[in-house]
Order: sequence, then structure tokens, then C-alpha cells
Amino acid sequence: MAKNKHDYFSSFAQQVDCAVKEADLLIDIVESFTTADALEPILPEAHAIESHADDLAHANYSAIAVDFITPLDRDDIIELTHALDSVVDRIESVINSFYMTNVQRIHEDALPMVQLIKQGCQALKDAMGPFSDFKRKEVFHEAIMRANDFEEEADRVYMQAIRRLHTEDFDDPVRLLVWTRIFVSLEACCDAFEHAADLMGSIYLKNS
Repeated sequence: MAKNKHDYFSSFAQQVDCAVKEADLLIDIVESFTTADALEPILPEAHAIESHADDLAHANYSAIAVDFITPLDRDDIIELTHALDSVVDRIESVINSFYMTNVQRIHEDALPMVQLIKQGCQALKDAMGPFSDFKRKEVFHEAIMRANDFEEEADRVYMQAIRRLHTEDFDDPVRLLVWTRIFVSLEACCDAFEHAADLMGSIYLKNS
């Protein structure tokens, strides 16, 4: 019996689904935050999503090692797999940081940042459909442009947040340090989904 061929595009789509789920969880945490201790039972859920994303990435890496013919250039598959996995990893890292640094209250600029992360991940999901068959060019490029727009807006919010920390919270060094690091991590999430979107765009152009 012939071995079923690995579906890389399905794996990519499932990786993006993991990113959207992790972003949804991050939004829920920020919107309903009470104490850092209350996050402890939520952390396994975040890790389960990240672990599933890791399994999908490993499945791609394992398949590419044995497949004679692949639907995309091998280096592109490896790079995109890693880029999508990094989005999930970075979001989980933010969730963990709320607990590990014992955050006392949510900074007012955190919600718009996490909403932009969710919107960026959703844009990746919207682009994944036409990406799988290299059709519906306008739909694909519109989704990729939205991802880039969300990252640019996140840069603006990030600058505002860091400025606010250093002008309003400078007398609270612990809060200043903790939230500076968290905002750096949030901004890195946005950089990650933008990188994945740009990579999808370049692969699309090579194959359409």
C-alpha cells in the first residue's frame, strides 16, 4: 500500500489556526485579567496549543526529509514552517511572562497590542486559502497587506506604550522594567506574523 503523501499546505493552515487560537487566548487573558496567580490553570492550555504547533512543524520537517518531490522549494517549506511556528511560540511566551513576572495590573496599551496580534494572525489565515492553490491573487495580496498594516499600527502603539511607561511610570522601576519587556515581546509577535506574511508573499510570487 502506498504511503499517504504529506499535505504541507494543510499543515501550514493548521499552524496558522494554532496562532489564531493562541492569540484569542492572549486577548481573553488581557481582557479578564485579575491576578497573575489566576493564570496558572490557563498556562497548560497555552502550552497545549504551542505543543500542537510544534508537532505540525516537526511533521513538515520529517516529511521533507524523505519526500522526493515537494509542492514548494524545500528551503521555502522549511523557512515558512519555522516562521509560522515562531508566531505561536512568541505569543505563548507573552502569556507565560504575565505569570512569571507576577504582573499586578494590565497596562492600558496592552489590549490594542494583543488585538493587533490577533488581527495579524487572522490575516495570515485569510491568506492561507488562496496561498494553497496560488489563485485568487487579489484576495491573497489584500490579506498580506492587512498583515503588514497591522504590524505598522503595532509599531505606533508600541512606541506610545514605551513613551508612556517612561513618562508616567518612571517612579515605579519594577513596573517599568516588567512592562518594557512585555511590550518588547508583544512587538516581537507582530514582527513574527509580518515576517510570515512577507515570506508567504514571496513564495506566492515564485509559484504563481
